[in-house]
Amino acid sequence: MNTCSVSNTLCYGIAFTERNSTCSLLINSTSTTEDNLTPDPNTDIALVTNPTSQLARLDTSCPFANESIQTTSSGLAFSINCYTDFTPYTHYCPWDTAASRDGEKWCVPHTASLADCMGLCAEAHPLCTAVTWNPDLGNGFGNCYLKDFAIGNASRVTGEHSRYIVHAAVAELPDLDNGEGEVGGCPAQLNYSSSGASATDPRAEFELRCYESRRGTGNLTMLHMGSVEDCMDRCASYVDSSEECMGVVFDSSMLGGYENCFLLSALGETSGNVNSTFAQVVSRSNANGGGGGGGSSSKAWIAGPVIGGVAGVVILGVAAWWWRRQRQRQQSKDLQVMSESPASFGPDSESKPAIFSSGMQPSGPRFVEVEARPPQYELEAPSSQPRPELPAA
Repeated sequence: MNTCSVSNTLCYGIAFTERNSTCSLLINSTSTTEDNLTPDPNTDIALVTNPTSQLARLDTSCPFANESIQTTSSGLAFSINCYTDFTPYTHYCPWDTAASRDGEKWCVPHTASLADCMGLCAEAHPLCTAVTWNPDLGNGFGNCYLKDFAIGNASRVTGEHSRYIVHAAVAELPDLDNGEGEVGGCPAQLNYSSSGASATDPRAEFELRCYESRRGTGNLTMLHMGSVEDCMDRCASYVDSSEECMGVVFDSSMLGGYENCFLLSALGETSGNVNSTFAQVVSRSNANGGGGGGGSSSKAWIAGPVIGGVAGVVILGVAAWWWRRQRQRQQSKDLQVMSESPASFGPDSESKPAIFSSGMQPSGPRFVEVEARPPQYELEAPSSQPRPELPAA
C-alpha cells in the first residue's frame, strides 16, 4: 500500500500474492472495482476508498498571480512562479517515513492546494526553501515537493510537462538580527531581562550562551521569531497549567527551519559548535516588582499577609487562653484560703481564733464556739383548776 501511495501514476489499489510475496499495482480505474475482482485464496486485495474524491484531479490553473507574494499562516512569505519547475527534479524528506520509491526514501505529501503545500514548507525542519506543486496528480497521488537547495543555483524550466502541470513557490526568508541589530553572530549582551507587554505580565532574567544548542530537551513549541530577544520574551510569557518554559534555543541562521525559536520545558545537555544561541531562565518575577529563583514573587506577596494574619489570630488566642488560666488559678487560691479560715459570726469575728492552724486538715466534725447565754426554764403548763381572784385594793 505504501508503494501504491508513492507511485508516479495514480494507483487505485494493490494485489498481494502471499505464496511469492509479490505486489501488483492496480492502475486501471474502471477495472479496479469489487465487481471485476475474482476471489483467489492466495491473493490479498486492498482498494483505495472513495477513489473518485481522493484521486480527483485538481484545477490546473495557477491559484495566484504570477510573481505575487503570498504569506502562510505562520508568517513565511512566498514568491509565486506559475507553470514553473526546478531542476534537478529532487525533493528532500523532513519527516520519518517507511515509504520509498526506487529504493530511496520517499515522502511527497498530498495537499489540496498550493497554499497548503507552502504551509508544510514553513513547518519543515531543516529549512525548506521552495515547493513545487502538481495539481492534476499526473505524477502520482503525492503532489507537494519540498526543496532544500539554494534556489538561486537551480535551473527554472517550464512546469507544463508532457503529462502533468507544476506551479512553484519560493520562500522569501527574512533577515534576522542577533538582538543587537546585527544579522547573525553572538549578541554583545549575555544577560537579558524580558519586558512584559503590560504591568501584569511576568518577567524573567536570562543568561545567554552563544554557538550552543541543546539535546535531550523537552520542546514546548516551535515558532518563528525575528530576534533572540523576541524568543526570550515569548518564553517569559508562555502560559501552561502543567509546564513552564525553562529556556530557549534561537537559530538566527534558520538553517534548522523557518520555525527558529524553540521553547524548552527541559534543558537537556550542551550541543555546541552550532549557529544557535541558548538562553536559560535564571529567575522570574512579576512585572510589578520582586523576584526569586524560579518562583513568582506575586505568589509570595500574597502568601505573606495571609500567613501573618493567621499567626496574629493564633497569638491572640494563646494570650486569651493564658489570661483565663491565670485567673482560674487565682480564684482557686482564694477559695482555698477561705476554706482554711473560720466562718464569721458577728462583728467581732475577726478576733476569734481559728479552729485549725494553717496547713492542718480536720480529722472529725467541726465545732464552732458560741456566746454564753443565761439559763432558760420551761414554764409549767397552765392548770385546769380555776384560780381565785385577788381582792381589789
